Amino acid sequence: SIVNVKNKDARCFMYAMLGKFLIGSRDKDRVSKYVNLENKYDFSCIDFPVNISQIPKFERKNNCSVSVFGLGETQDGMGNKVKTRVFPIKVAENELEDHTDLLYISDETEVMFHYCWITDFEKLVRKQITKHAHKIFICKKCFTHKSNPEDLQAHRKLCFAVSKDTFIVNFPKDLYLKFRDEGKMMRH
Repeated sequence: SIVNVKNKDARCFMYAMLGKFLIGSRDKDRVSKYVNLENKYDFSCIDFPVNISQIPKFERKNNCSVSVFGLGETQDGMGNKVKTRVFPIKVAENELEDHTDLLYISDETEVMFHYCWITDFEKLVRKQITKHAHKIFICKKCFTHKSNPEDLQAHRKLCFAVSKDTFIVNFPKDLYLKFRDEGKMMRH
């Protein structure tokens, strides 16, 4: 569900955006496959490495839409890492015909980061939403799932009307509520 181009330069955003043009290619993770595709988009409006705040400028210049998702770790009550989960960072309100979903991977300080192309969004997030085997349609902003596309369209109108902002990504850690008395915990 993800293509991670093994690049050594800071142009991972460009490779992630161009991945959808490699139709039928096996080695989508090789930089050499992208050499002839660089003219598909105008990348002159952004600086590499691309910060998330530059993406709207790229979208306007190239008449495309981009949604960006991150990876976060959930923890149990004891502070132990349990699962890695996908969460929204920047969600396109109107997905144009030329739309790309990207995965933004960063370290905790966000000094180093990397973009990957999401080829199948449902396959990427399905396990964290439901265990059912039937086809689902997922709201990319709040990860609510519906059983048909009409219900999803109705939900998306309400979801984007409620709040223009996506989830708070970098919430200050000192504002989280914490339970410190592990000895008083009871299972229920």
